[in-house]
Amino acid sequence: MPLGAFGYFEVTHDITDVCCADFLNTIGKRTPIAVRFSTVGGESGSADSARDPRGFAVKFYTNEGNYDLVGNNTPIFFIRDPVLFPHFIHTQKRNPVTNLKTPICFGTLFHCDLKLVIKLPFFFQIVVYRLAIVT
Repeated sequence: MPLGAFGYFEVTHDITDVCCADFLNTIGKRTPIAVRFSTVGGESGSADSARDPRGFAVKFYTNEGNYDLVGNNTPIFFIRDPVLFPHFIHTQKRNPVTNLKTPICFGTLFHCDLKLVIKLPFFFQIVVYRLAIVT
């Protein structure tokens, strides 16, 4: 289950020499934010103890529009193109018609972008780890 909070981000140091974003240009300036923590591949009812990536998202509500910052705790973040991230998350979800996980989605993602193959050992490490606990 995702957890979240609302608050504000306050600029405490002058960083105008490295950043030109309006919401970061004045010391003491406050920007409303929303922060969310959740499992990345988990689904409703999944255990908090499951060994899957954890993620966070911070939404800055700025005068220039919303700015989103997202991250997760995978040891190797294999997706270099942000457009592919939602496709990867889709491979971890259940089919809405059958309510079953679809391995074809997982395979299709790796087939379409061979740069993602570097992540395969990490996924299979999780599978072996889970099998070792069960046996």
